Amino acid sequence: MSPEVKALREKVMDGDIGAMVGLGEAYLKGAGVAPNYLKARYFFHLAADLNDAVAQTYLGDMCCQGVGGPKDILGGIAWLHVAADQGNAEAQADLGVVYIQGQGVTQDIAQGASLLRKAADQNFAPAQSIIGVLYSQGTGVPKDDSLSASWFQKAADQNYSKAQANLSYCFYEGKGVVQDYSKARMWAEKAATQNSSMAELELGDLYRLGYGGKQSYSEAASWYQKAASQDEAQAQAELALLYENGLGVPRDQAQATVLIEKLVPLIQKKAAEGDNSYQTILGQLNETGCGVPQDLDQAIAWYRQAASEGNPDAHAALKRLHADE
Repeated sequence: MSPEVKALREKVMDGDIGAMVGLGEAYLKGAGVAPNYLKARYFFHLAADLNDAVAQTYLGDMCCQGVGGPKDILGGIAWLHVAADQGNAEAQADLGVVYIQGQGVTQDIAQGASLLRKAADQNFAPAQSIIGVLYSQGTGVPKDDSLSASWFQKAADQNYSKAQANLSYCFYEGKGVVQDYSKARMWAEKAATQNSSMAELELGDLYRLGYGGKQSYSEAASWYQKAASQDEAQAQAELALLYENGLGVPRDQAQATVLIEKLVPLIQKKAAEGDNSYQTILGQLNETGCGVPQDLDQAIAWYRQAASEGNPDAHAALKRLHADE
């Protein structure tokens, strides 16, 4: 136990609320003391009972997740409400997600979006990022790509990796912003340094296509590998295609097949749902016979669907196959 933790324990004995919260955080994070979720929850509860909003938020989340004690979703939500009513941004954001997902409460997307907006207006980056997603999807708010990108920008400027990855995608697709591959690469790189699998996938695409900077199959393979190691399915599929064609990695059809076979049902499902990235991947699989029966007509059909949505790989494939008329 560190001297700092010992000092916190002494202050707790004197009824210091800040020390209770600090000691709870120490046990939760294993900072200066061995992690102990049971003790963390205990000290947060002490401070929560004394109306500390930060402790109430910690306690609410731990109750909802069953960390450090029994899972108590209703009790956790009650603590989050108390903290949110005091203006705690993290509690407002967490409670907003609870209402949007309908976890332990009747689903109320409008209420969830309202709570998230309150947190976002306090410059709480996770809430700003989620608000960006809501505007992108039109969930609880009118669909608005420009507003979506602006909220991602606010959170990205605070170095929040999920927002940086989403902002990269906005610049890649020209969604709510002027298309700019250099900015797409810049934001993807920022997020990838924080191990964002979405950003690692995006960097793989950017390096493979040479958008926003140099073209490099080996760099693409490296980024796809990093994302694939985090179970990013699309990265696993893209990596398999590099192995199939020997691009940036030694050609290895066996490795390609191993990677692809478990993904085929997901790829087919996503393609059928209209995802042009997966439509292109399925076209490539049909074209090469990797993981599925070889069928050039089917490959062209998938490429055409993806190309109609502006997918550059699909356009290139159709041109290569002289099927772009």
